[in-house]
Amino acid sequence: MTNQEKIEQFLSNDTIVKDFYLVSEIDENLFTYYIDFVDMELWDGIYDCSVEVGDQISYLRHIRQTD
Repeated sequence: MTNQEKIEQFLSNDTIVKDFYLVSEIDENLFTYYIDFVDMELWDGIYDCSVEVGDQISYLRHIRQTD
């Protein structure tokens, strides 16, 4: 199973995630996804997702700086 498949399986199984879609692949272990959360509109947004040691999935809100 690829890292992208592991992340997508995790997001599919997470009960607080309503929907998600791939925005971009940064490298073989870092992907950017738009995640839509159930009943938590303030959390909806773009996240950097990766697979850590022991196949633990981490996702961190993507911070974009605009000038």
